[in-house]
Amino acid sequence: MVVEFAFRPVRSGRFPWHLWFEPERKTMRLATFVATEQSKPREQVENICGVLIHVKPERRHEVHDALSRIPGVEVHTMTDDGRMVVTVEDAEGNWAGSTITSLTDIQGILNVSLVYHHFDSDLDLEGETVS
Repeated sequence: MVVEFAFRPVRSGRFPWHLWFEPERKTMRLATFVATEQSKPREQVENICGVLIHVKPERRHEVHDALSRIPGVEVHTMTDDGRMVVTVEDAEGNWAGSTITSLTDIQGILNVSLVYHHFDSDLDLEGETVS
């Protein structure tokens, strides 16, 4: 079954939806957004994630070594049945979220669960004083 959408000309005063759905305009809007975001100075943020990782028990030492080599990742504890408690922080060039997403690509990891997230930015800390 093929569904086709036909867009009517837009009368003045209404949003031109037919322009919104044109693929070349959508690509242009996305490229403009990305360029704008990349040109802004990156604010200093503190982004800390607590992660529970379940690995194959026989591969736990290999996974531990692989995790230890990733910038911003620290393994705190590991059990014999393959559970690991890990923290992931923003590292140079990598957001914590993208690092967590990439953890599933490591051979031997069965599951990655975010259990805690802490976020502070420069804007949150402005005006705070230490007493």
